[in-house]
Amino acid sequence: MWHTMRKPQPGDIIKYPRKMYSHYAICVGDGKIIHRTDAGFDPAAWVPAISSPSGVESHKAKIRRDPLLNPIFADYGYEIDNMHDSKYSPLSPQKIVQEAETLLGELGYNIFSKNCEHFVTWCRYGKNIRCQQITRTLQKVGDIIVEAGKTVVLGTARCVY
Repeated sequence: MWHTMRKPQPGDIIKYPRKMYSHYAICVGDGKIIHRTDAGFDPAAWVPAISSPSGVESHKAKIRRDPLLNPIFADYGYEIDNMHDSKYSPLSPQKIVQEAETLLGELGYNIFSKNCEHFVTWCRYGKNIRCQQITRTLQKVGDIIVEAGKTVVLGTARCVY
């Protein structure tokens, strides 16, 4: 299932789509990526270590180098997703890779401020950019709550009459 439109180049954002969310990495060339991930765990089965008012956090997660064709993501495939190129100018491929390599070994994860998508957008654009998939997920949760509320209200109204 490994496919993409073109061969990833150093500095490209690599997206590993999944059912509930996607994982992101920076292509650094030679068949390698750098990404923020929970070291030693299958990210598809990862359970966060701490839930706090500021977000879901883990102190086990770190930025590391792995193969692009990582067996952890074998069931999902990958695609190139330079998601904000139309809005922001990307840094040069050399600077993107250099920034990713500078951050190797950094520990920590926060779903709202320090996740894999934040890492790749910082490396590619040099900016803290709001995480799109968290925004989409929160919108979906909000929609579910609204629909559930409608169901409760309508169900209650039917019971009363």
